[in-house]
Amino acid sequence: MRTCLVAQNDRGSVALAACLRSLREHETPDRDGWVQVRKYWVEGPDGFCIVWERADFDGKIGYYSQVPEVGGDFGVDHGGDPAHHGYDVASFVVLEPLGSVAARLHPDDFGISWITPPPVTG
Repeated sequence: MRTCLVAQNDRGSVALAACLRSLREHETPDRDGWVQVRKYWVEGPDGFCIVWERADFDGKIGYYSQVPEVGGDFGVDHGGDPAHHGYDVASFVVLEPLGSVAARLHPDDFGISWITPPPVTG
């Protein structure tokens, strides 16, 4: 697994930094330990991965995100802004209960259950 410092200005780095910032902003005493980020890294110029654990799920969960060039994801159009995309991943993926998604996770060789197919890296 890789972790990275988020100091670059490519779209993946900007989105990841926004996602992590949003998760920190949503920490409250009553949610302490509910979601714990374990790993994160930039995946190419437009993507990032985040791995976390939830109090209501046994194991690690991963999400591979590609910042859209235009429009947005999750039914929200932000014109392809990577910071808004990162906030959306935090709000609509990491902080949301898994629900029926738990039955469709993609396990990998490292013990991570991915919501999206895991990234293919060389």
